[in-house]
Amino acid sequence: MSSRLRRALQAGLTSIVVAGGAVAVAPAASAATAYYVDCSFTGSPLGTQAAPFNALSQVNARTFGAGDSVLLKRGTSCTGQFVASGSGAAGSPITLGAYGTGARPVVNGGGAVMDAVLLKDVSHWTVRDLRVTNPGSRAERTGVRVQTTTAAAKAGITITGLEVDNVAGWGDKTGTNAGWFARSAGISVLGTPTAGAIAGISITDNHVHDTGGGGIKLSIKPAQYHTNVHIARNQIISVGGDGIVVHGSDAPLVEHNRADNLGGGAYPFVAGNFAGMWPINSRDPVFQFNEVTRSYPSIYDSTAWDCDGGIVGTCTYQYNFSSNNAGGFFLGCQHCTEYPNYKAKQVIRYNVSQDDCRIAADGDKYSHSVYYNNTFYCMARPFDVKVPIGATATSLFANNIFVSQHGSLPVGTGVGYRSNLYWGGFTAPSGDPGRWRPIRS
Repeated sequence: MSSRLRRALQAGLTSIVVAGGAVAVAPAASAATAYYVDCSFTGSPLGTQAAPFNALSQVNARTFGAGDSVLLKRGTSCTGQFVASGSGAAGSPITLGAYGTGARPVVNGGGAVMDAVLLKDVSHWTVRDLRVTNPGSRAERTGVRVQTTTAAAKAGITITGLEVDNVAGWGDKTGTNAGWFARSAGISVLGTPTAGAIAGISITDNHVHDTGGGGIKLSIKPAQYHTNVHIARNQIISVGGDGIVVHGSDAPLVEHNRADNLGGGAYPFVAGNFAGMWPINSRDPVFQFNEVTRSYPSIYDSTAWDCDGGIVGTCTYQYNFSSNNAGGFFLGCQHCTEYPNYKAKQVIRYNVSQDDCRIAADGDKYSHSVYYNNTFYCMARPFDVKVPIGATATSLFANNIFVSQHGSLPVGTGVGYRSNLYWGGFTAPSGDPGRWRPIRS
C-alpha cells in the first residue's frame, strides 16, 4: 500500500485513486434507533427498553432521523405533549408508536396544551397505535395536529390506528372566537396561506369520538394544494361538529368512513353550522362508500354531504349512505363562502338516503349538477328539494328512486328529469318522459 493511499485512508477521505480512476466510497449510513418510553418507570431513564424514558419532555429534547422510532409502552399513560423533531425519508419514516402488550399507550394533554401530539414542519412521520386525549376547559384544542408554517414543502404524514377521544375543542362557530372551531378537532391538519403543502397525507383506521369542534379536519389551504390525500376507514362518533372536512387538497379521496351522532358527545356543538363530510377550496374531491347518520340541527347546514366554496373541477359523491340527518342529504354551497365560486360540476350518484328528506342547492345556479342512480327514501317528513331554476341553471335528475308521502320536486327552466321512479303522495314532474310509478296493491 502506498504512503499516499495510507494517508488518504487515515484522513477519512471518501475517494481513492486506483489505476488512475476515482472510486467514490459512500459514508456509512447511521443505524435507525428505537427509543422506548414508559412514564411509569422509576429508574434512570436512558431511552432503552430496559431503562426507558419516563417523561415526554425527555423525548421532545431529541431530534430524530430516518427510520427512528419512539415507542410508548402499552398499558401506560404519559401526561403532557409530544412534539416531533426531525424528519424521516421516503420509505424510511420516523414512527411514533407502541410496544409491549395490552391497551394502547395514552398521550394525555390534560387540557394544559393546545395539541396533545404535534407534528409541526416535519416530513415522513407515522403516528400509530396510540390513544390520544386532551380533556379540560374548552378552547382551540386538538388531539393530533399536523401543521405546516414554513415555505418548505413537506411530505409523507401517516396517522393510523389511533383512538382519539375527549378532546376539549371549541364548539361555537360564531362570535369572537369563531376561528377556534375550524382549528379544533380530534385530528387536525392546519396550514397557513404561505406555507408549503404536504405531499402525502394518510389518515386511516382511527376511532375518533367525543372531540369538540369535529372529527378530522384539514383546515386552511397552504400556498399550493396538498396532494395524495387519503382519508379512509375512520369511525367518527359523537363529535361536536363536522365529521370530515377537506380543505386545500388536489384530488383528495375520502372513503369507507363512518360518522354518527355529529354535534353530540362530551363536547357538543354550540352554535353556527356544521356538516357531515365535505370539501372546501379543493380540486376534484371524491367522497365514496361513506356513511353519515344522525347529525344534530344547526342554523342551516347539518347535511350529510356538502360541496362548498372554492371547488375546482368536479365535486363527486358516490356510493354513500346517509340517514336521519337534521339538515338533510346534500347542501350545494359553492356560492356561500369567502372563497370564489368556480362553478364546479356536482356529481351525485349511486347514493342511498334514508329519511334525510332535504336537498338545498338552489343557490348554485351556475353549477352543472347531475343526480343519478340514487335512492331517496323519505317517509319521516316532507321531502324538500331546492335546486336552481332559470336560464343559467343546469340540474338533471336521472334514474333515481324517490319514495316519499309528502313534498315536491322543483319544476322549471334548467331542471330536467329523466327515467326516475316515483312512489308516494307527491306528484311526479310532468317533464320526466320516462317516469314510472309502481302499481300499489
